[in-house]
Amino acid sequence: MMTLADGWLKRKSVTRLISGMAAGWDHALALAAVARGLPFIAAVPYLGYESSWPAASQDLFHEVLEMAQEVRYIASDAETSEKEARRLRNRWMVDHSDRVVALWNGKTGGTADCIHYARSQRKPVDNLWEKWSFRPASSPG
Repeated sequence: MMTLADGWLKRKSVTRLISGMAAGWDHALALAAVARGLPFIAAVPYLGYESSWPAASQDLFHEVLEMAQEVRYIASDAETSEKEARRLRNRWMVDHSDRVVALWNGKTGGTADCIHYARSQRKPVDNLWEKWSFRPASSPG
């Protein structure tokens, strides 16, 4: 995943990144940005977002969060549902970005909603799913 993220950052000449801080792709993209010396904003849906994750994933979340140039907690209202907080985070990221990159498998859900919103806002969307899902089995992430 890091190789895919790094390649995209290089090809698109990215100078700054916003990461939604979800486990997997979001962390790989943030870490690739750090490795390239690029600043990134951690857009976290709400305080404690990672609290239900396995310990190793929580540790990585906190390590990545420490590397962020800026941390934004998008939903600060305790009444906001987790799903709504993630939706608000996605919209905030799109509204503050020039372009969106995702690993979207085409299924409905949060990533789909984010991509549809980005397209409605006329933001370019780079979906790297095919490059990720059809890589040779022996190829490291």
